[in-house]
Amino acid sequence: VLLRIRSRRPHPTLDDKIITAWNGLMISAFAKGHQILEDPRYLKASRAAANFIMDHLCDSSGSRLLRRYRDGDSRFAGGLQDYAFLIQGMVDLYESSFEERWIATAASLAQTMIGEFWDEAHGGFYDATGKDASLLVRTKEDYDGAEPTGNSVAAIVLLRLAQLMNKAEWRQMAERTIGAFGDRLHQTPDALAQLLVAVGWLLSAPVEIVIVGGRDAADTAVLLRIVRQRLMPNKVIML
Repeated sequence: VLLRIRSRRPHPTLDDKIITAWNGLMISAFAKGHQILEDPRYLKASRAAANFIMDHLCDSSGSRLLRRYRDGDSRFAGGLQDYAFLIQGMVDLYESSFEERWIATAASLAQTMIGEFWDEAHGGFYDATGKDASLLVRTKEDYDGAEPTGNSVAAIVLLRLAQLMNKAEWRQMAERTIGAFGDRLHQTPDALAQLLVAVGWLLSAPVEIVIVGGRDAADTAVLLRIVRQRLMPNKVIML
């Protein structure tokens, strides 16, 4: 009865735009779901979303992102969240599929993120590039709320990529990013919960796991299952 009555009311407007940053979070979620549950549908969904972003919201070099896609139209330069969240998704997708293109894309996007948003003077990343003349102030978001901040995720992905690719300078950038929010972390650590994850990475010795074998081999699958059944939050894994 309620459904019938409600169907007579005006329907809410549908917001059907596709946002790069949000898809980055979704790519991570499906990739991790595949790692834990071994459900091929999740890996397929993660890979399909990543391919869509690369086809429609990334330039031909694979290093520059746009923010939004709708009805065949891609526009607006990507912000820090778009880069950081998608890089995280690409690293998680690599650790699920071990297709090298994803880690290569993550590294390329990280280089652009540093070039466009890094604050060399004070550490950390601005939320937007300095190219938009209409912006009065370049902000640095410092609250991990419904979405994590770009800086929190940027710090984590730089730490992961530094370990995977042996880039000490990226680890130093992550450390400076955490330091840039040091006062906020001391005063209200619960406001930057995701940045505390980065602190955990920085203060620990990450576990580096290398599995040698065929990507689709049965014994590789057995080893991966053994690794993924254990809680090791600060790890990188390579094939």
